Amino acid sequence: MKMVVIHLHSNKIISVFLILITLLLISSCNAKIVDDEKETVKYTVTYISFNDAITKEVNENEFAENIRLEKYGFEFIDWYLDEEYNNVFDFNTPIIDNITLYAKWEILYGPLI
Repeated sequence: MKMVVIHLHSNKIISVFLILITLLLISSCNAKIVDDEKETVKYTVTYISFNDAITKEVNENEFAENIRLEKYGFEFIDWYLDEEYNNVFDFNTPIIDNITLYAKWEILYGPLI
């Protein structure tokens, strides 16, 4: 009878050991899948020109598109980070947050009479 108890006890230990190894393997597979399915962080770049706005999504640490605009009677100067046109935006800067860019224009022609 002791032999059977020892044998059953050994089988339980082996069973528990196999279950633990199986759970460990399954959990490591799930962790890898989660890592492979990371969401890409995206930010919005808003371009404002006169009363129009264009929005583009940009992946984190990537670069905004340097959109060049045309408008009859005006010359497009550049994109600025502020409405007062004090800080020109550097398009070699990685995007790490939502930003708004403002188009600066110069009038090419005087008022039409």
